[in-house]
Amino acid sequence: MKAILPLSMPGVISGILMVFMPTISTFAIAELLTLNNIKLFGTTIQENINNSMWNYGAALSLIMLLLIGATMLFNDDEKNSNEGGGLW
Repeated sequence: MKAILPLSMPGVISGILMVFMPTISTFAIAELLTLNNIKLFGTTIQENINNSMWNYGAALSLIMLLLIGATMLFNDDEKNSNEGGGLW
């Protein structure tokens, strides 16, 4: 377990980013395809801003931005910079 988890962290981080990034931008696709039956995080943000609940929509956007930033900064290892599997 001590060898498997550190070696798989670049894959875990990229998987997290591949899930969170589309969550922000696919609110329009979910609204068009499901006739607004499925609520995604981006859809919730859009509805709050459209309903003049700016504070709540901005707070949700900030939470998502912080989650994405934390996952991107988490993978910034100097010791593994010459090895493959990183984001950059």
